[in-house]
Amino acid sequence: MRPNLHALGRFNYALSPGKALEQMLGLEYRSNCRCWSATVAAQRYAGGQDKYKHALFFTLQLKDLSNLGNNPFEIFRSGIPGYRQTNEVSKK
Repeated sequence: MRPNLHALGRFNYALSPGKALEQMLGLEYRSNCRCWSATVAAQRYAGGQDKYKHALFFTLQLKDLSNLGNNPFEIFRSGIPGYRQTNEVSKK
């Protein structure tokens, strides 16, 4: 991908009963000036017996101001050990 465009996906599959529990794909674009970023993510997850639910998330982040929308990458953070967003500062 390009230096300012990032993608991330997640796929959870249950061997028993042999079906996908959750699929998620996210894209993040960061401006060249790094003063704003936009994120979109789509999720499909099991909602019951042979039924799936769908969700779509959007986020617009303005540097030093605020965020609009829920952060879809929190789902990745909780489900993928060691995952960090590209705009997080490393604390060493």
